[in-house]
Amino acid sequence: MNDREGFMFHTHRLPRVLVFTSLIWLVCCLLLLTARLSAQSQPASAQMLIWALRGETFNLYRYDTERRLFAQVVKTPPFRMISPPQLAADGQHVIFEADRDGERALLLVDTRGRQLFESSRTAATRLPSWSPQGDRIVFWSTDDGYWHFNVMTHIGSGERPVTSLTGLVPYSYPLWSPDGRRILFRVWVAEQGSSIFLVDIDTGETRTLTPLLSATGDLVWSPDSQRLAFRSERERNGEIHVLNVANGEQINLTQHRATDFQPDWSPDGRQLVFVSNRQGSGELFIMSADGSSPRQITNGGAWSPDWSPDGEQIAFVSRRDGDDALYLINADGSSLRHVMPLSPQTLFLGWFMPPG
Repeated sequence: MNDREGFMFHTHRLPRVLVFTSLIWLVCCLLLLTARLSAQSQPASAQMLIWALRGETFNLYRYDTERRLFAQVVKTPPFRMISPPQLAADGQHVIFEADRDGERALLLVDTRGRQLFESSRTAATRLPSWSPQGDRIVFWSTDDGYWHFNVMTHIGSGERPVTSLTGLVPYSYPLWSPDGRRILFRVWVAEQGSSIFLVDIDTGETRTLTPLLSATGDLVWSPDSQRLAFRSERERNGEIHVLNVANGEQINLTQHRATDFQPDWSPDGRQLVFVSNRQGSGELFIMSADGSSPRQITNGGAWSPDWSPDGEQIAFVSRRDGDDALYLINADGSSLRHVMPLSPQTLFLGWFMPPG
C-alpha cells in the first residue's frame, strides 16, 4: 500500500472512530441520566432522630437506616440545649428549650443554627411541640402565675392563647392528632389531680377526657385521627384499649392475663405493635387493629416500640446484650439489627420522614 492509499485508508476510518466514540459517550450520558432520574423517583427512606452528647453539648442527628450514616441536623448552636429538640416536618427548623445566660428560654432555629425566635425571658416557657405538618408550634408559658397554652406559626410569629383554662400545671408534651386539628394534653389540676383534655387548635373548644381515660398511659393517636390507643389499668392489669374520640366507645383489644402496654399504630392504621410479658419478659407483639391475630415478633427482651413512617421497620429498645441499645426489626419479625447503644447521653427521639 503506497502513501496515497494509506492516507485514503485512514481518512475513511476516521469518521467511523468518531461515530463510535460519540455513541459510547451518548450511552454513558443516557445511563447517568437514567440513574439520576431513578434515584429521584425513589421515595425518601425514613430516618431516625438521635439526640447525643458530643463534647460538652447535645446535638441532633439523623440516622439513615439504609446507608447507616449519621448526619448532624443543626449546626452546633452557641447555647446549651436543655430539652430534646423538636424537628419540623420540613427538616429545616428546630425548636427546643435552651440555657441562655443561666435562664431558660424557648428557641427556634434553622438548620444553619440561625436564631429565628426566642421567647421572653420574663416568662417561663416549656414543652414546645410541632404540628405534624410543621406549620405551627404549641407550648406552655406563664408570667402571671397561671400556665397558658399558646400557638404560633412556624416562623415564630402570631402567638396567641388556645385555651382559657386556669389553675393547672402541665407536665408532658402536647400530643397532636395526625391531621393537625386537635391536641391532647395532660395537666395537674388543683383538687382533681392528673387530668386529660382535648382541644381544637383553631376554635379553642376544650373537652375533658379524664373520665374516659382514667388510669391510663402510653396514649397514641391512630393515623386517621379518630381513635386513641392506650394502656389501661382499669382491670388491675395492663391492657391495650382503643377509644373512639367522637362517640366515647372504648374497646379492650388484648383481654389477656399478662401485662400489655406501649402500643403504637402501623402507618396504615391496620395493626398495632405493643409490649407484652406473655412469655415471661417483655417482647414485641403485633395484632390487627381489632385485636385479632396477635403474634410475637421478638425474642430476647424489647420495649418502647416505634413504627417507622414507611411501615417497613420497628425501632425498639432492648438490653439483650447487657446494656440498653436501640434495635431495628422488620415488621414481619425478620432482619433484627443492632443500631447503637443508648444512655442518658444518647437518646432515640423518634422517626423523621424527609419531605418529597
